[in-house]
Amino acid sequence: MKKRIYKKLILMTIILFFCGFLSFNSTDLKADTNNNKNDKNITVIAHRGIYFNEPENSLKAIEDSIKHKVDYVEIDVQETSDGVVVLMHDKSLKRLTGVNRTVDELSYREIESLNISRNVFNKKEITRIPTLSDVIQKCNDKVKLIIEIKPYGNTEDLTNKVVEIIRQNNFENKCLVHSLSYNILCNVKRIDPEIQIGYIMCRPVRDISLFDLDFYSVRSTCATKGLVNIIHRENKRIFVWTVDNQYGMQRVIKLKADGIITDRPSILINKRISSHSKVKSFN
Repeated sequence: MKKRIYKKLILMTIILFFCGFLSFNSTDLKADTNNNKNDKNITVIAHRGIYFNEPENSLKAIEDSIKHKVDYVEIDVQETSDGVVVLMHDKSLKRLTGVNRTVDELSYREIESLNISRNVFNKKEITRIPTLSDVIQKCNDKVKLIIEIKPYGNTEDLTNKVVEIIRQNNFENKCLVHSLSYNILCNVKRIDPEIQIGYIMCRPVRDISLFDLDFYSVRSTCATKGLVNIIHRENKRIFVWTVDNQYGMQRVIKLKADGIITDRPSILINKRISSHSKVKSFN
């Protein structure tokens, strides 16, 4: 009698174990499927273009971004002393050109003569600093832009010029503008309400409802599930920067952010392709 009860208990334990195992795997499968869908929907933004092989903020880096089929290329713009809008991240030209001057101290002719090639000592390898007009014409219908207006020099004139160039090229619906300066963003919106604007968030902000914006570009260390939820409740988008490894990307995807600004967009592109095939096989 005891042996029969013992056998039944063992049998019941085995059945319960397998039921739990199947249930656990089913839940995992659903979670994986949801994550795959999130991977597929994430907006891929190439930070200063793809510049592992080419100089940052260059036409070559943007061409590489187009080849990799990113959604947006994030670029930085400043104004020369004679009012030409060019691409440059740093206030000083020293890191990329060896010239210890600022963009607004030099004319476009002087800027145009500089070489931002990785190998500045090789006279045959020359890469010039492009203008915003050149970049927009290169992108055309191939890729969208996120234009960061840097808060250096005459920002009012720079802002006016950026909006003017966007309008001249009918690029209002093919670009976003973001900045560390809320005043710059307000000026963009005042000049052209069609252009979507976003604030670059380097540290937590207490009340985002105080800002009249279309999206936020948030430093990865500030990105939390709570912040994503708050921004989404305001019907705004959130892009997270700069995320360059798979662990960080997966964390941001799980937060359900709208996009990732990265120096390594190929990782996200590959995840998107892989996720697309997985989701397709589940359906």
